[in-house]
Amino acid sequence: MQLLSAYDSPKSTVLGFRSLQIQMTDDDQHQITAFDPDVIMAETEHENSLVLSIAVQHWLGYGLVYPKLDQLDISQLQQRYPKIILLDENSPERDVFTQYGQVVSEWDEYQAEVKKLVYHASL
Repeated sequence: MQLLSAYDSPKSTVLGFRSLQIQMTDDDQHQITAFDPDVIMAETEHENSLVLSIAVQHWLGYGLVYPKLDQLDISQLQQRYPKIILLDENSPERDVFTQYGQVVSEWDEYQAEVKKLVYHASL
């Protein structure tokens, strides 16, 4: 999974972002606290539940990769945090996930939209 955060540079007028890739086996709570992200992004399907839990716990925007409704805590999914959800165009769960957040179909679009959440969170 990846943590993303905005940063200001006194040498630039452009708002940038920094990222940190962490593994599920790492001490993720310590790294999250130290990094202080604006957004957390799943990079594999296996990370979705953990990303959702961390996002709700830390009030973060987040991205999920090909999630399955039966594998997520729906009460957490219903929380009003900005979210990007990567799904196949023909996914039977597409309409349901559209109720909870922005649904995209391509990996590049997913990454770009999650990065946009960084800027919205830092405003």
